[in-house]
Amino acid sequence: MTCNRTMGIAGMVCRLLSVVFYLSLTFINVSFAGPNLSAKLAVHSVAHSSKAAPCGLSISNFPCNPGGSSPFVTSSSPNAAYDVYVLVADGDSSTGVAGVSFGVSYDNARFSGVDILSATFCGDMEIHTDAWPDSAEGIRLTWNKDTHCRKTVPAGDTNGGVTALVGRFYVYAYGSDVLSLVPYPADLVVTLSNCASVLDTLGPPNVGQVGFGSTGTDPCH
Repeated sequence: MTCNRTMGIAGMVCRLLSVVFYLSLTFINVSFAGPNLSAKLAVHSVAHSSKAAPCGLSISNFPCNPGGSSPFVTSSSPNAAYDVYVLVADGDSSTGVAGVSFGVSYDNARFSGVDILSATFCGDMEIHTDAWPDSAEGIRLTWNKDTHCRKTVPAGDTNGGVTALVGRFYVYAYGSDVLSLVPYPADLVVTLSNCASVLDTLGPPNVGQVGFGSTGTDPCH
């Protein structure tokens, strides 16, 4: 579900119901040292394909082994179109993953640096700030914790950590820029909730960015 102000009264009701739903799934217990404290919110950049389903990326190819080789591509060249995937990595396999909350930061001027042409996300419900996916905006996304709890551990993950596909940005890099995942603007934190309704906050070392013409950040490397 996506709600915005152009929906008028219906939009207000939609946003209220979305907030209630999100809180019921995620914001029950807040922890600063919970089971997903070591989880990562990573990004992966590939050349854009019009045939690739936004939520069709195979997560089995994305183990997160800090200190080892990493499958995540976080540096790309300007003057090309890309699909930038957002993934939870190294999540707790016993309690799973049920939701994420984060913002995005990049050069917001049109035809300068990176432009986000579209944003498609893969949860059961999402709420976001009005100008999403503009820079400095944010999204909260959830999966139903009872029926769609994310618990897939990719082959080769030495920590036995969960990987979950959150969504995809379709972007064009007109010049050098950095597309960063950042705290959600309303509460100034990046959060990850598990299927037991415990919410963890993720610090900067555990959050990724893609560099276009520069080096990005891979929290799994």
